[in-house]
Amino acid sequence: MKKIYVLSSISVFAIAVFLFGSFLKTPRTLQTRHVVQGEEAEEAIGRAEWEMSRLADPATGKIPAGMREKELAFAAGMPRMAMSQATARMTSSLLIAAR
Repeated sequence: MKKIYVLSSISVFAIAVFLFGSFLKTPRTLQTRHVVQGEEAEEAIGRAEWEMSRLADPATGKIPAGMREKELAFAAGMPRMAMSQATARMTSSLLIAAR
């Protein structure tokens, strides 16, 4: 019985060394970006222009400075959604049934 434990321990250790060693030898390469061409490129440009037109100040044509911070402050002031009564009843009944 003791031989089985020793053999299994050695096997697990050998597998771990093999996997970790091959992980270290794998070259790290930078991910290349997908090159967009043709109709797909036109769609991407159109989406970017549309997004810019939605976010930009009409007077300047630019997105105002600090807009992200203002957006986060506005979202923080919004009320949180309350749990519906049906969900609350179902949750409480599941908790009671689990006891």
